[in-house]
Amino acid sequence: MKIFVREGERLPKYYGLAYRLFNQHAAVCYPIPLNYVVRVYRDLAFWLRFPNPGLHDRAMSDAYDHGFEEGRKTQMRIDSARFDNEYARGLRDGFHAGAKDGMRIAEEAIMRTVAPPIIIPGDLEHS
Repeated sequence: MKIFVREGERLPKYYGLAYRLFNQHAAVCYPIPLNYVVRVYRDLAFWLRFPNPGLHDRAMSDAYDHGFEEGRKTQMRIDSARFDNEYARGLRDGFHAGAKDGMRIAEEAIMRTVAPPIIIPGDLEHS
């Protein structure tokens, strides 16, 4: 009456799936009206052996999920702040570097055009 059907095999005629054996990659089949009875009996026995988690377990699971989500949000805020700081630092450093180069170039241009070097007779460098 009870038939094991391996993975890839066809179900016999007038037999239906009662339950699967996941560790053997097989299924257990019974004649069609009986397979439903066996399935319900097996599901009921499993449910009685391993009942649903209680209220305490659900509360613990909910608290864990809440903590995990808050930690994820905090890490996202930290990463966002770190990115903002790095971006601002890059802009600031780039601005300062550009400003320093610009100031140096402007000073050189001013010194060449507005105030040409004054040569004093008797200067040690130019004598």
